[in-house]
This record gives sequence, C-alpha cells and structure tokens, in this order.
Amino acid sequence: EFNDDYTIEDDNNELREAANEMFLEAYECFSNEEYEKSEELLSKVIRKNPLYSRAYSSLSVIRAEQQRLAESVQLNLDALSINPRNFRAIYNLAYALYYGWYDKDFEDLETIGRNSDPDRPVVISETGADADITPQGPRTGLFSEAYQAEVYRRQIATLSRLDYVKGMSPWILYDFRTERRQGVYQRGWNRKGLVAADKTTRKEAFGILADFYARRAAGDA
Repeated sequence: EFNDDYTIEDDNNELREAANEMFLEAYECFSNEEYEKSEELLSKVIRKNPLYSRAYSSLSVIRAEQQRLAESVQLNLDALSINPRNFRAIYNLAYALYYGWYDKDFEDLETIGRNSDPDRPVVISETGADADITPQGPRTGLFSEAYQAEVYRRQIATLSRLDYVKGMSPWILYDFRTERRQGVYQRGWNRKGLVAADKTTRKEAFGILADFYARRAAGDA
C-alpha cells in the first residue's frame, strides 16, 4: 500500500523484503546485470504463480533494456491487472509510454491500448519529443521541430481512438536546463518543451496541442 509520500526507494526496500526466494534471486541477478539469468528466474516465478504481480513488472524492466518496449508495456499492464497498487508497474509505464520517441512504432501503442481495457478513465500524464530549434538543430528527423510536431499529431490521433483516455499532458511547456542531457542537440537542455528556452518562441507542436485542446473543449475531438 502506498500514498503520496511513497517513493521509489520505499519500493526498492519492499522488493528486498519479498518472501519469494526465487524472485529475490532474480532481483539480485538483475542488480548484478545478469539479465539472462534474472529473466529465466522471473519466468519461472510467473509459471509457478501467475498472480505474482511484481514478477511481471520486474520482467518488464528487462524487456525495456532489450528495447522490446511493446512487451514491456504489456507486462506492466498485466502486473496492474493483478495488483492495481503495484507502484513499480506504474513507475515503469511512465517511462515506457513515450511512443514516437523511445519507440518509433505507433501501431504498438494502439494495439496495447486496445488490449488494455481498464475499468477506469486514464490520463496520459507525460508524452512528447525533443526539438532543438536553435541554428544548430536539425531540419528533419529526431530532435527536429518537424519530428516533434509529427509525434504529437500521431499521439493525438492514436489516443483519441481509445475511449477510456480522457486527457493528456505534454512533457513539457518550456525547454529547461539539465546537466544530464549532453547530446549533440541537447547541450545541457531538455528540449521537449512546446516553447523554447527563451519562454517566448512557440514550436510548431504548441499550435498542434492548442488546437487539440480547443477542439476537445468544444466537444469536437
């Protein structure tokens, strides 16, 4: 059970206190980057106890490491169908659902969405793509303004076809400084903002989102 004060560190502590010895062994293997052994053990845990929610969410992390994001998402959804309070599965999904950015295949997103069928409304709380609109930025492809705009167009089109999705929030309004981002087009900035770092220049995606929200407000989307 967790509340608003619950953290990923709390969840790590609970993982270490798990009663299933095979699961604990799998957790230790993963911590030591022995992914194949961890995967083998987690699969055994699931075969022996198909309702062991944490085994699904843990296996999802290995799938994400293998760039098998569609499988990773589905494993987290399976974990939540067993235990809706599985914090790790919720945390994992927040990372894995960046379709169009970390995973380029939008068809997977719609397939997973249609297979999910949750019993409650869903709001997508974080989505988007980087766009470097400085003179050093690319004109096409990843990190271009055009690519960011296309990601939002396709995200909106895909999510609008899922009746249970009742809202979405972009990441993020403004580009912001972060020392962790040192790629050739980042250079110390997270560039997923809809508005550039000057907090004035609107990227193309800003207009796409503004139009979508206006249509939603008018009941046309």
